[in-house]
Amino acid sequence: RERKRERQRERERDTHTHMLVVTGWETVTRGTKYPLDFSTHSLYISTDSESWSGDWIGVDMYKRGGDSDGYVVIYFDSEWAVYDPCNGYSYPTNIPTERNKIWKISRTATYLIISCNGVEVYKNSTVAGS
Repeated sequence: RERKRERQRERERDTHTHMLVVTGWETVTRGTKYPLDFSTHSLYISTDSESWSGDWIGVDMYKRGGDSDGYVVIYFDSEWAVYDPCNGYSYPTNIPTERNKIWKISRTATYLIISCNGVEVYKNSTVAGS
């Protein structure tokens, strides 16, 4: 229980970009591949960027053999934008207004789902032509 409370406190701290892994939050390094099996886990990312900052989150996904399996980009601009190559740009209007955000990226066999602070902000098919 204490470990769960510590993880929750870590999520609530003012942070830059971090990724939650099974052992806790880790600072990410651009260009580094981190193993994650989307069939059993979601990716959590902590940010403290303002919506107009021009910052962005990019997540490249790879198959077990190392081949590309898609990507998604979230732009912190005057309009929130999510880009995924299967569906192009989407402009969610229900992004929570808090500066500190916990993004959850989940992937099923047919959907890419993005939540922010517990609010589903994006869900689209990952199947080409759907």
